[in-house]
Amino acid sequence: VFRQESYFHYLFGASLYSDCYGVITLPEGKTTLFVPTWGVDTETVCGPSPEFERVKAELGLDEVLGVGDLKGFVEGEMGRMREEWLAERKTKLMEVEGEDGSGNLEEKKENAAIAGTNGENVANSASNDGGAPKIYLLKGLNTDSGNFATPAYYKGIEDFATMRDESALFPCIAECRVIKTPAEINL
Repeated sequence: VFRQESYFHYLFGASLYSDCYGVITLPEGKTTLFVPTWGVDTETVCGPSPEFERVKAELGLDEVLGVGDLKGFVEGEMGRMREEWLAERKTKLMEVEGEDGSGNLEEKKENAAIAGTNGENVANSASNDGGAPKIYLLKGLNTDSGNFATPAYYKGIEDFATMRDESALFPCIAECRVIKTPAEINL
């Protein structure tokens, strides 16, 4: 018998669909669910693959794609966010330095540190400090069920090892599940 992990269910409402992945793009809050698709052999036992548009409408999601699209989606989103982040850092550095390159060296170093670059080449500063893009993965002990949520894995996620954060998401969702908004209370 299949039972969806409760934190995943809380975020995506996908209680009827197994082997799914979910992404919430921050700060936009765009929700994307990746559902498996299967061939004729599996369809004869399990029924047809979920129809993406029906799942999207049923769960109120922004987008539904096949699990096979997950790697490309994450690569595209992380690339987009990294470019935005680098452009923002470059703009901050240019503001600090002034358009004409004027300003004394000590003032530039101090302002560059404030801008988060520590005087380094902006194009080479994509570490996880200063708001660099991250992949937040769910990992932690569900004290209600006693089950341990393990981080999602797919072939290719290892390419983002330096961008992974497995400690922040679980406690945030745990707190969100406990504190109810007036709209949730009225349900």
